Amino acid sequence: MQLPQPSWRSAEPPGCALLLDHVLCSARIGTAGGFDLLGGFILHKLSLPHYTVTEETFQSVWNLYYGEKHLLEPPSIFVAPAWLEAWWYAFGEGAKPALLAVRENRRIVGLAPLMIRGKEASFMGSPAVCDYLDFWAAPGEEERIAAAVLRHLMQKGVNKLDLHSLHPGSAALAGLVGAAKALGWACECTREAVSVGLELPPTWESYLGALTKKQRHEVRRKLRRLEEAGPYRYRVITGEEALAFIPLFLDLFTRNPEKASFLTGAVAVFFPRALKAAVQSGPGRFGLLELSGRAAAAVFYFDYRGNDYLYNSAYDPEFSNVSAGLMCKVLHIKDAIARGCGYYDFLKGEEVYKYRLGGRDIPIYRCTATRLERPHNPAGRRT
Repeated sequence: MQLPQPSWRSAEPPGCALLLDHVLCSARIGTAGGFDLLGGFILHKLSLPHYTVTEETFQSVWNLYYGEKHLLEPPSIFVAPAWLEAWWYAFGEGAKPALLAVRENRRIVGLAPLMIRGKEASFMGSPAVCDYLDFWAAPGEEERIAAAVLRHLMQKGVNKLDLHSLHPGSAALAGLVGAAKALGWACECTREAVSVGLELPPTWESYLGALTKKQRHEVRRKLRRLEEAGPYRYRVITGEEALAFIPLFLDLFTRNPEKASFLTGAVAVFFPRALKAAVQSGPGRFGLLELSGRAAAAVFYFDYRGNDYLYNSAYDPEFSNVSAGLMCKVLHIKDAIARGCGYYDFLKGEEVYKYRLGGRDIPIYRCTATRLERPHNPAGRRT
């Protein structure tokens, strides 16, 4: 599923009333076999006669990914099989995988990459290292997929589904609210974070022209200073060369004390595995800025379905005087424009440089669906 264009990005979750940054959708069991929304509306029941859910393994998800790619593919790298396996290896202890494939008759229409702890299910993945999480979904099947997943979770004794890192255009967000209402679950959605991105114009000069006068001047001034410091080159590294570059990138990464403090514990296990998985599966790339033949800064990004996603970056503090870290990002944007990318996603975080380079906010949501108990009625009266 392609990330939506900016006109979608201020959208609230469907079927809910927005109260500042908080959305509450709640249903309770009603009469006549239906469900009575707190506002008084009677909601339809979803008909799912031909929808089945099967629990998959990582290997079968890989088979689905390659065998059904023309029908269904992950909406982002963060729910692709290689990334999920890397995350699970580092963070999965104490949870049970629940890779749920949804089929209509025998046709695969969706995949929910979940895990279960006790009676609570959530995405396989965590907001700190997975910027966008979602269901795989065939277009138009979002609500039925969510309903089939909830019904399966009920059968497993799960009474809560907690989903983080939902982009406004995500399949899970589009389907969960209506499905939860129809099945008698309460559903609460809140804005939990901000991502930042920008549409890319067809030319570099058009991009510069869209910046504020001050930021346009700053970009040009810093590029001149980079040229004066010595010959420089920006290049993209892929494949085997990218795999060989991972140790150097990690070395640059840990030269920044703040980034070094991030790379501890389970994250230290996950991060290099995730980089390797993304490179080997295809989308992972490095953008390297070399100054006088030395590695001054690098970005790690995903080239996925016509868009670029900046996942992380590193620089050598020795080149701080030429703003090597920032200039590497600027040159990455320039290269993305040259390659015809339609959108540049800085991903999560509200760092100032993202806005100075033209980025705009994208709200990221968290939705929690909780199963409601049928009211106790010992006299057998209708409630």
